Amino acid sequence: DRSMAPLLVSLLQGSLMLGSFSASRYQQYFALWDLARGQVFAVLFGLLLWLPFTDSVIATVLALAWYGLAGGPLVTYCSTLLNQHCSPSGVQLAVINVGGNFGASAGPFIVGILMIQSGPTALP
Repeated sequence: DRSMAPLLVSLLQGSLMLGSFSASRYQQYFALWDLARGQVFAVLFGLLLWLPFTDSVIATVLALAWYGLAGGPLVTYCSTLLNQHCSPSGVQLAVINVGGNFGASAGPFIVGILMIQSGPTALP
């Protein structure tokens, strides 16, 4: 149902926000590399669970919520790891921030357009 596309994009944005906020509470207890690896595996595991059910709207909703909660903090982790292991210049940091912000804005926008045109099966 194409009318669900805006709702799914809102769900993705909301779950990304909740994932990032919740990470700010628990990340102090773990090494950043361990968190990043664990969350990448959690996102990939969720993707593998979702792939057989791509035609299901309920499975797509659950997959988007899982991706946001598990994968939301990964951009922040990568930025923090970069700053810990490198000394980027101001221009390099600006490029990284512009790219991250563009991806965070354009990604859900493009997904929304695809879902409006093709419905929930636009993402397999």
